[in-house]
Amino acid sequence: LHMLTDQFDLLIVGGGFRATALLASAPELFTLKTGIIDRRGKLGGGDFHRYQTFSTSAGDRFLKSADSSVRDMISHVESGVLDSTAPVMLPELASALDEVGMALTTAFDPTIIDATALEVQTHSEHVEVLLDNNSRMSASHVVLATGRHELPAIALSAWADRTVLSSDFLGQFEPAVVTSSLTRPGPIVIAGSAH
Repeated sequence: LHMLTDQFDLLIVGGGFRATALLASAPELFTLKTGIIDRRGKLGGGDFHRYQTFSTSAGDRFLKSADSSVRDMISHVESGVLDSTAPVMLPELASALDEVGMALTTAFDPTIIDATALEVQTHSEHVEVLLDNNSRMSASHVVLATGRHELPAIALSAWADRTVLSSDFLGQFEPAVVTSSLTRPGPIVIAGSAH
């Protein structure tokens, strides 16, 4: 049984890069009763911490639409990664985004819900989000900012022993691991294309 624990004007599911960029670009959303659901319990770099590879965009592109008031608030962060005109290592980007998330959280004090969203249900007047802690949140609006959360496709189940999710592949990006993965017998499918 999931108990209704809180009601919001806006719920954001996921607290990583996409949520951080959205809120940095539209801080007026914080004038609403805003809740952020994230399994790490914070706003910031999310899963970018796991990937030992470079971004596909220059560092200065990640918060290119940030509101001027937010840019002032995070000017100390932008002196490195976030103003780079070249691709940046994702763990470094994640750390910079963590600082942006902390600045936004400190300035606007949204409700952060340390949980994983299991299901989103729409109703005529509101949306409910069921969480892994046996609670449910209700909101007028929900933004799904979960980014690239991969699950193995059912269609690939016949090749499960030869399928690698891109998050697993990039998360352990070391030459020896990559070489080992690519020298296994038979074809390998890397599911996911966000990187």
